[in-house]
Amino acid sequence: MDKVSTNFFKVLPLISLGIVSFQAKAADDGFSVPGTRAMGMGGSAVAYISDSSALWYNPAALALSPEHKDLTVEFGDVIKPQLATNSDGTLDLYATSQELKYASFKNGGFSIAYFKPYSWGQLVNHYGDLARVETEASEIKIAFAFGLGENFLLGASYDLITLDDKVIENLTGESLPKINEKREGWGYTVGSLVKWTLFEDTVSPFDFRLGVNYRSKLMAETEKGLPDTNPDRVIDGPISEKTLMSRPQSLSYGASVSLPITLWSFSVVTSLSAQQEKIKFSETEYAGAIKEPESDNTWAINAFMEPEYNKQAMGAEIQIIPGNVDFSIYLRAGQTKSEMELDSKPDYRVGLIPSKGYESNSFGAGINISHFHIDGALEKRNIHANPLITNYKDTEETLASVSVSFAWQ
Repeated sequence: MDKVSTNFFKVLPLISLGIVSFQAKAADDGFSVPGTRAMGMGGSAVAYISDSSALWYNPAALALSPEHKDLTVEFGDVIKPQLATNSDGTLDLYATSQELKYASFKNGGFSIAYFKPYSWGQLVNHYGDLARVETEASEIKIAFAFGLGENFLLGASYDLITLDDKVIENLTGESLPKINEKREGWGYTVGSLVKWTLFEDTVSPFDFRLGVNYRSKLMAETEKGLPDTNPDRVIDGPISEKTLMSRPQSLSYGASVSLPITLWSFSVVTSLSAQQEKIKFSETEYAGAIKEPESDNTWAINAFMEPEYNKQAMGAEIQIIPGNVDFSIYLRAGQTKSEMELDSKPDYRVGLIPSKGYESNSFGAGINISHFHIDGALEKRNIHANPLITNYKDTEETLASVSVSFAWQ
């Protein structure tokens, strides 16, 4: 349930107030797409991707190639929080940083992988002051997948989650609040995949797949878990470490179709993929300030919400295989739209979340030479400003990634 605290001495009509946000980031905006191949297809992967990055999107797909083994490393840009002021007085809340995004080993239906999918900035209350906290999420996922007959696959992973928290600055006070710098816990992922080959007896059979994947939130913290330091969620209390950013729960489902065609001595496989995802964050604190028009009076305010997002993604991949050589070329493109669900009764609380979602266009390419796979991807992301915020505008970020895989049987 949403809870709201303020340090107002009197109640002012909300319609007369302007919201000034100091937030360093929203929720889903902090997501960096794991896997270069999936990134090139806009993250539309729940029913398509079958390499080791399937450990993130749908672990059931690991069973599509039971004899396949690979080692993969991905290095690229991730979204990072910042708090800078532009020349026009608006805030710049986003930056990028090049880091190790993903590394994995796959042996048939078994895989173990490291992911760094989220990086958030968050403004929180600390005894009436506004403190900026940055949180980086990383995971080690251990998965196993198997087939039930020829057409139905199941997979699951056990996820070891680490959340590194750091207080960056106190915007309205002098002392820097102290918090625990690490939260550790676990979660799980469960996926299923159904596949058919249509028109199998023709020259160009269709490969059709349906996929569903559920990723839990941070289920339980280990012995390094945190006490609830502000159970009443009051604005004159300490930072509520239980309401810092954390891994959300996610339910995604989608479909893909692949069509092989032979042209002269070339084989061309065209694949299309579409995906819908529902994302829900746990109780999270958002803080900011409300300013009275035609006055310098400003009050700190915070709210505890559970943001929800709807995300749609579409992607395409063309694989070109020249002749009978052990060599192929991949071309990819994709689109993504992530949109925050606003309350049925809008009020200033949603104005404390700086963006209402983002849209992105992605492109990618890859080559496969014998046992080696090299892929690259580029994402142009347009982050939409929340119109309720007076000092923030749309932001565009460019993200690039490269991955190298060694595969064998």
